Amino acid sequence: MLSQTWALRLQQNERELASAEGNLLLAGPGLKTLYVTSCFNGEGKTTAAVHLAMGLAGQSDKRVLLVDGSTRSPRLHELFGAKASPGLTDWRAESAAADDVCQATEHSKLWLLPHDDARDRGAALEQLTALAGSETLRSRFDYLIFDGDSVLGSSQVSLVARAFDGILLTVACEKTKWEVVQQVREKIEQGGGQVLGVILNRRKYYIPRFFYGRK
Repeated sequence: MLSQTWALRLQQNERELASAEGNLLLAGPGLKTLYVTSCFNGEGKTTAAVHLAMGLAGQSDKRVLLVDGSTRSPRLHELFGAKASPGLTDWRAESAAADDVCQATEHSKLWLLPHDDARDRGAALEQLTALAGSETLRSRFDYLIFDGDSVLGSSQVSLVARAFDGILLTVACEKTKWEVVQQVREKIEQGGGQVLGVILNRRKYYIPRFFYGRK
């Protein structure tokens, strides 16, 4: 079960992420593996990945696997109160072991693949690439949502981006400059990745000035 703090964060960002869920559902079966990233650390990509996975699993009859692809600070198991292992580095391609590492959650259509070992980042990145192309997992789940590293926090993100059907870029409003977002997008695309769109996180809705003073 998600902690109360994270449940509140998901509720606060619900408006920003609802459109992303709807667009993915309308896109059809061609988009199955989605890598959620950001320009910098701390922009809310983990919150976005969790909300997206929960939304897809809850609003449709879709089976969703949420993968902790953060090779620097994996924490999804903490958020869900789940076991840290077995997890990402224990998975073996195209084997029945997938049933042993994908953990059920309180949501009937949502499963979790945690990652508790941030020491060997190279091995974890190789596993992410293998997972994205796994026919076993692609046949078992309608969507594989990866909570990844930030692009400017890891030199490897742009290299593994091509393995996924699409990349979603989380941007903290009024914090990250659009020039940086454009630079990051170009970096991903130069590596062969496809940026599907931007999730605006922590968006503020200001009251128009003409409302002030009205009774």
